[in-house]
Amino acid sequence: IAKARVITFKLGGSKNARGFKESRMTIEYSNHLGETTRTNLASYLYTETQEEYIDIVYDPRNPKNVVYLKR
Repeated sequence: IAKARVITFKLGGSKNARGFKESRMTIEYSNHLGETTRTNLASYLYTETQEEYIDIVYDPRNPKNVVYLKR
């Protein structure tokens, strides 16, 4: 688990069952080795909160593979 900073986001794509549009984000975070990684992420959950810092889970073998966690 890591804390990522949302650099940019825009609404795009379709709406989910609750009527929220998909957010397409560019995020930046530091992995367990202290290396900074910048990657893209799409999520319906972010549209509800739009926070600057989000919780993510990433794959240590492929740090650009991330999943957004909503607490």
